[in-house]
Amino acid sequence: FFFFKQKTAYEMLRSLVGSEMCIRDRFNTDPPDKLMKLKTDLNDAKNIMVENIDKLLEREERLDILVKKTANMNTMATNIKKKSTEVKRQAQWRSIRLKIIIVLIVLIVIYLVLSIICGGFALKGCM
Repeated sequence: FFFFKQKTAYEMLRSLVGSEMCIRDRFNTDPPDKLMKLKTDLNDAKNIMVENIDKLLEREERLDILVKKTANMNTMATNIKKKSTEVKRQAQWRSIRLKIIIVLIVLIVIYLVLSIICGGFALKGCM
């Protein structure tokens, strides 16, 4: 591959030097005020872009913090759910134990009443 360098008018024909300068001067007729305004506008745009990038970075940091907090809350919620399930099971076992104890007490009371009525613990009089 061959790469060609663009030649200026002076390099192509030395007699065009004056013409090239005239053309350049003719298109570079912007007054200095317009040029300064353009530079000012460009700097303002650059400053706005820098501010926007800074805000974007701050927003990203806040989002990272929110993601971490959300993950922590999710872990805490899972732990709370496990604990609540464990407490629920413990309460159910207590309830079942209490019911068993009440049934046993009722059976013992019935046996005692029958033993008093039937004349002894062997319940010979009721058979």
